[in-house]
Amino acid sequence: MNDVALRPARVALALLLAFAAGAGLTACGGDDSSAVVLGGVDGDTFEAKRGGDEIRVRLAGVVAPDGDECLADESADALSELLGEDTKVRLEVVDGSAAESQEVVARVFVEDEDVAAALVGRGLARVDPEVADEEYRTILLDALERSRADEEGAFDESVECTLPAQLAAFEEASEDAVAAAAAVGVGAGVDAVDTRARALAAAAATGEALAALLDGTSGSGELAWYDDGFLDDLRSRAGSQRERVGQAIATNDALLVSEKARVEAERLAAEEAARAAAEAEAARLAEEARQAEAARLAQEAADAAAAAAESEPTGGGASAYYGSCADARAAGAAPLYAGEPGYRSGLDRDKDGVACE
Repeated sequence: MNDVALRPARVALALLLAFAAGAGLTACGGDDSSAVVLGGVDGDTFEAKRGGDEIRVRLAGVVAPDGDECLADESADALSELLGEDTKVRLEVVDGSAAESQEVVARVFVEDEDVAAALVGRGLARVDPEVADEEYRTILLDALERSRADEEGAFDESVECTLPAQLAAFEEASEDAVAAAAAVGVGAGVDAVDTRARALAAAAATGEALAALLDGTSGSGELAWYDDGFLDDLRSRAGSQRERVGQAIATNDALLVSEKARVEAERLAAEEAARAAAEAEAARLAEEARQAEAARLAQEAADAAAAAAESEPTGGGASAYYGSCADARAAGAAPLYAGEPGYRSGLDRDKDGVACE
């Protein structure tokens, strides 16, 4: 057969190959095409230019956080890093015609690096449970295991919004509360024990909220990032710490009751001591008053005795006593001279030896 005879067959074969290339047919049944990145949209979607058309590409097999979800910004930044502007990528389209659709779902490669697997390996995208290709699913799950082992992204305890970080924060804060409560002993006072009780109550409330979150439906919300084994580990850690907090609360409550009883006993003892001291003081004052009265009466008696002694005559004759000069005059004894019966110095105002002049 000469070249002229073969020429129609060669043309037909060339047309068939061109059609196959235009349709993006591959050995695995998907569509292959190349594109140039224009910019990122979010953590799993970017815009690109393929030929003369602008298209939007979503990464196959993964779901990245968006909006206000934890790690949404980090995921978008990571995709922008992996797929910078003007980066050339290869697309293996799994949904949407490579030749016609402006929105496609595809496995995306930069040289030989699978971009979706790279994001999963950083813990910034989770594996889509709807992935049908078992081989690809295995690739993504291996990447997920690496992110877990390396504590990247959703497994990073230093990223506050992740479940591991929330659990670690609860463990640290609650352990501080438990330790602080353990340092308070008998005699610390009701206020100190009550302060520890409030801190423990706050830790318990946090633990309860975290437990409720962990007990949610696997595969939904924040739990969608983690497999059952990892979640079981988080639940076990949370449960152990909640138990420690509960034991500390019971111990602190018993101490609070004890401290209240001790303070009340001390108050009653202080009141009794004050009452006894008041009674003792009253008795002391009463004794002082009694002694003062006794001393006064004794002094009066002494004064009376002295006065009687002064009224006695010095010669041993008859004695007389006049309470006043009026008495002496009424008795006809005035004036009274020193040495005479009835004379005494109390009646002698000018002390000249003559009284009642």
